Amino acid sequence: MTLTELLERHGVVVFDGAMGTMLYERGVPRGHCYDELNLSDPSIVRSVLEDYAGAGAHVLTTNTFGANRIILDRYYDLGDRTPDINCEGAIIARSAAGGRAVAGSVGPLSRPAEVFGEIPVEQMESVYHEQIEALVGGGVDFIVFETFSRIEELQAAARVVSRFEGLSAAACMTFPEAGATLTGMDAQVAGGLMDQLGTEIVGANCGTGPRDVLRVINRIGQVTTKPLLAMPNAGVARFAHGRFVYPHNPEYLGRYARKLVEAGCACIGGCCGTTPEHVRQIRSNTEGMRPAGRKLVRVEAAGRDEEERARQEVETTLRQMLGRKLVISVEVDPPRGPGAEKALAGLRRLKGLGVDAVNVSDSPMARLRMSPVAIAELIRRSLNLEVILHVTCRDKNLLAIQSDLLGYSAMDLHNVLALSGDPPSLGDYPFATAVYDVRSSGLIRIIDSLNRGRDILGNRLNASTGFFIGGGCPSSPADQDREIETVADKISHGVAFVQTQPVFDAESFERFHERLRGLGVPVVASLMPLTSMSSLEYFRHEVPGIEIPDTMLQRMAEATSLEPGLEPERAEEKVGIRLARELLERLRAIGVSGVCIIPPRRRYEIVEEMLDM
Repeated sequence: MTLTELLERHGVVVFDGAMGTMLYERGVPRGHCYDELNLSDPSIVRSVLEDYAGAGAHVLTTNTFGANRIILDRYYDLGDRTPDINCEGAIIARSAAGGRAVAGSVGPLSRPAEVFGEIPVEQMESVYHEQIEALVGGGVDFIVFETFSRIEELQAAARVVSRFEGLSAAACMTFPEAGATLTGMDAQVAGGLMDQLGTEIVGANCGTGPRDVLRVINRIGQVTTKPLLAMPNAGVARFAHGRFVYPHNPEYLGRYARKLVEAGCACIGGCCGTTPEHVRQIRSNTEGMRPAGRKLVRVEAAGRDEEERARQEVETTLRQMLGRKLVISVEVDPPRGPGAEKALAGLRRLKGLGVDAVNVSDSPMARLRMSPVAIAELIRRSLNLEVILHVTCRDKNLLAIQSDLLGYSAMDLHNVLALSGDPPSLGDYPFATAVYDVRSSGLIRIIDSLNRGRDILGNRLNASTGFFIGGGCPSSPADQDREIETVADKISHGVAFVQTQPVFDAESFERFHERLRGLGVPVVASLMPLTSMSSLEYFRHEVPGIEIPDTMLQRMAEATSLEPGLEPERAEEKVGIRLARELLERLRAIGVSGVCIIPPRRRYEIVEEMLDM
C-alpha cells in the first residue's frame, strides 16, 4: 500500500504513537536496545502495535528507529545484527497490522550532539541502504524518516529510497528550539529543503508538544505543496520517582489533531509519550475531515549562518612560557573539604623555588574533593600562579560541560587539560552515576568548537572562548604509531600542548618524545616522585602503560646502603627524591617544554626537597 493510495483512501491518515516510551512503561529498562527486542522479545513489540491497531491507527510503524549499523555498533555492539533486527521488525509489524499499512521507521545515524566527527556521505548512504533493504525484505509498505536534525542525513536517506523501485517515503525533521532544528535551521528553510527531497510527504515530529508542532507545520506548509505529516510528543517529560513521565493528555492532543488538519496536515500520529488512547483521540477528532488548503509564500531566508569563524587564540602566560623556557608545574588535588589553607601554603613555598604553574586536578581517582574551579581561582588570586585546569567528562552531560566551559572562559581560566576522568567505580562513591556523554577526544572537539564561537550543535555564541587546550597521552605507549595518530588527531581538533602520564623510563620516553615533538606542539612530561619500594612495585605490576626500569628498582633496593644511618623508610624516600631529581635533569636534556611534578599523597614537602637539592 503506497502513501498515495493511503491518502486517497482516507481523508486523514492516522499513524500510530510512541514505541520507545510504551516499551519503557511495559518494563523495558532505560539503556536497553529497544530495537533488539525484535529478536529477543517480539511479543512485547507486537503487543504495542496491536494496541495501536485497536485504537484505530491506519499505519503501524516498525520498531526500528535506531536500527542502523552505526547506532547498533556504537552503543550496543549489535552492528552485525542490523539486517535481522530490521527484517524482524517489519515482520512483527505486518503480523499485527491486520491489513493496515506498515511504515518502516528510519532514524538519523548520529545523535543530536555527538562529537565523533562527520560521517562521510558514502557511508551514510551505505548504512541507510542496508537498513532500508532489510525493511523492504520484511514487508514494509513505505519508509518514514523520523526525528532528523541534520538535513544532510535526511538528503542521503532520501537518495537511497529513490533506488528502490516503487518505494515511497515520508520525511520528518524535529524542531525543539522555538521553530528551529537543534542545528539552528528555521522550519521554513527546512521545509523548502524537504520539499526537494523526492519523498511524497514531509513534516515534523517529536519536539516539545502539540502546540509547537502546530506552529512548525504552519511554517513548513507555506513552502511546500506536498502532503504534511505531524507526529508531536505528548509534551515535555519530567523525571519523577525514578521514572520519566509524560503528560497524560489524550483529549488535548485530539483537539490539536483537528487544528493540525485545519493547518493542512493529511497525516497525524504521535511521538514520545503518546499512547493508544492518544491515537484513539486523533482518529475520533479527525474522522471525516479533509486537510485544509494552504497558501504558499516566498521565503527569502538564507538559513543558518554557516560562516566559519577562526579559532580564538588567547596568549596565556603558559603559552608564552612554553615557547621560551622549561616550565615547572605542580599538580594539586583540591582539598577534601572547604579549607584550602594547607594546599595554598605548600604551593606558596614551591613558588619561591621556581614553580611556574599549577595543574588543578578534577577529583582524581573519583574521590570527593572541592570543585577544581574553586581551588583554581583561590590559587590564582592568592599566589598569582598560572593555572592549568583539568576538565573531565565523567560527571557532566554535554549541556553542563559546555555551560561550565563558558563560565571558565568568563573567569579567564583559559589553560585547560582535556581528560576523560576516572570512573566512579574507583572512588569512594562507586554507586554514583558516570555520565561520559563523550570521552577526552570528544571533549577536545567541544572546546575547539567553543573556541570558534559555536556550541557543539553549531549554534553561534555571542563570543569565542579562547582556550589553550592540552591533551593527555601515555609516556611509553606499547604501540607508538597508534598513539602518534591519536595525538595528531587531537592536535587537528585544537590541542595546543600535550601532557604525558608520569615518566619513569627516560630511555623509552626519549624515543617517543622525538616523535611527539615532530607534531609541532609543546610536550609537558609528568614526573611522579616515588619514595618507596612498594610504590615502585605497585606502578610496575598494577598500573597499565607505566614502565619502571630495573635500574630504578635496584637503586631503591640498595637504599639503606646508599643512605647509611637513616631508617629504611627515610632512606627509600631519600633515594626516591634523588631519582626524581635525576629524571628531571634528564627530561630537561631531552628537550621537553615543561615538567609537571605530581607529588605522592599531596606531600608538597617532597617536591620542595626535590627542587631544593
